Amino acid sequence: MLASHTATASTAGLEWVALFTQSAVRERHVSASTLEAYTLDLAMLSRWAAGRGVDLVELTSADLTGYVVERAAQGIQLSTLARHLSSFRRFYSFLVSRAGIARNPADAVPVPHAARPPSGPVRDDVVRSLLRAPRRQFSSPAMEHRARRDHAIVCMLYGTDLAISDVRLLRWQQIDEHWHVIRAPLRSGALRSFVIDASLLGLLKALHDAAGNDGFDSARSAYCFPTASGLPMTRQALCHAVRRWASECGQAITPSAIRRTGRADQSGRHRARLPGTPSPRR
Repeated sequence: MLASHTATASTAGLEWVALFTQSAVRERHVSASTLEAYTLDLAMLSRWAAGRGVDLVELTSADLTGYVVERAAQGIQLSTLARHLSSFRRFYSFLVSRAGIARNPADAVPVPHAARPPSGPVRDDVVRSLLRAPRRQFSSPAMEHRARRDHAIVCMLYGTDLAISDVRLLRWQQIDEHWHVIRAPLRSGALRSFVIDASLLGLLKALHDAAGNDGFDSARSAYCFPTASGLPMTRQALCHAVRRWASECGQAITPSAIRRTGRADQSGRHRARLPGTPSPRR
């Protein structure tokens, strides 16, 4: 009986989510990454509500506060929870205007705040540590693959001009090994070529060759840095992967800080490089 009620309760909410995302694209022209965040955040909240036999439209401020507290207890980063609440506020504001609900329940939920990691240039010794390949022993092939994937992401952020979204959505077919370039789409639909050096190509090739022996679905994925399911990472997942890798250096480092440091090193001071890495092409 509960299962039947849960299925019924979730239907209306999912229909409103679909209308909300369509409106966000049509009226506010949100980016693909913002639309992805809305969809993911609301899907998670919908499953949470459905497990309690409640529809999204019926959730109260107390319900949303309970959701945030529960997710925080599970170890979800405060910055991610703040993004969830931003999505919820947008969604329920849409319901106030379109579905006639009396008030936005997300407005009364306090936004969690986390201390921001340093965003300035990363020290040279930390950069060298970040770019060093994994050396410790891993308890499973899946853990080793994840570590090597995270290391490759950090090296890509540092060693190329690719944007963070370009790195997380990078596909194998975008890489031209012969010309040492990656072709990434611009918003206009045109392609821009980014130079990639031999060491980075080697990292990517080793990651690709190991696919299928790592417990991931990466062997069948079109993406260079997929999740365990073979799908592309969200921006938050990529940030978490970078911070997880950087934590071994005892630092709190953001992907943006690594990327900015790499660009500064390319254009100015000496660049910390992987052993055997040629100087950046001009």
